[in-house]
Amino acid sequence: MDNIRKNRAIVSTNHIDNHGDQISIEVLEQMVHLINDSQQRIRLGTDHRRDLPPKGRLENAVLRKDGDDYLVEADLCEFENIEPVDWDKTLLKESFLDSFQFVEVEEESCDGISISIDVHNFKSIDDYNNCINSIENNENIKFKEHVRKALLPDPEIVFQLAQSYLLCHFLKPVACKLGEKLADSTTDYALKESKRVMNMINSALREFLFRCIPSTRPANIIFDYPGTPHIELIARTRDKDLVLNALNSHQLSKVGKKITDLSKHINIAKVQFVLSNKGKWKFNYLLTDNGEVIGTKTVFKKRDKKIEMINRNAIRLGRPIAVSCGATGVITDRKKF
Repeated sequence: MDNIRKNRAIVSTNHIDNHGDQISIEVLEQMVHLINDSQQRIRLGTDHRRDLPPKGRLENAVLRKDGDDYLVEADLCEFENIEPVDWDKTLLKESFLDSFQFVEVEEESCDGISISIDVHNFKSIDDYNNCINSIENNENIKFKEHVRKALLPDPEIVFQLAQSYLLCHFLKPVACKLGEKLADSTTDYALKESKRVMNMINSALREFLFRCIPSTRPANIIFDYPGTPHIELIARTRDKDLVLNALNSHQLSKVGKKITDLSKHINIAKVQFVLSNKGKWKFNYLLTDNGEVIGTKTVFKKRDKKIEMINRNAIRLGRPIAVSCGATGVITDRKKF
């Protein structure tokens, strides 16, 4: 463990940021507890980008007082090893010597449907509320708010759905990993729900893409299916029709086949696919059940290039190098000036 490349950094504070947000001390204490859990680790992420694999993990967090502020300090630990995957030379694997799991992996399938959006992607709190109210008028769904501590983060909307929606229509071969009950539950209920779910996604995307900012940036459209394995589909686009057309049985059955093929070689905890500009889902990276990351050479190169650009800009502007502590932010107490 002494050979791990690590840097000590401030990963969060309770000072009021440019959005008028303030993280409570209680949340900072929870963050310290999570970081110091040796079984479940928080990822060392890149610019809050879920489509980029973790660079490592956070360790050894402490909460300390600095003047009127409270700070969370932690070690930013990069993966110890990087090597080609022996069963597929087009893939790379990054790992630590010890086993753990990333806290973002959710093994239990959720109930129903929820939508999560970032209030910072709207011109005002009224615009944010109008977006939610417009979607709620048509569907009985849960809404969540996730916060990314960035000045103007790319637009992002997360649809979290029960795996039965996915498995029933598109990924039945994967269902056997979840047990006979779910494997056989390509149920009439889920079949009847499919049209309603697609209508809901269409309505939510239309409203979100109309209102979200910055309008010049692509939107992160994420379909999150907790379970075993945890499946994530990500599209970075403002083309609603491209996304909707990719949610068909033909395209998603290919996702199921790829997961089945990968499962022959590795125990998958979480697997991610990204949508190409031709509307096809492409394998991006996965997390194993012992904390390894396996992905395409392209995605690792993209991640490292993004980190290099962020660090170069931070040095040029005389700012601290930014740290992203995972795929989503934390709940905050919002205070406005």
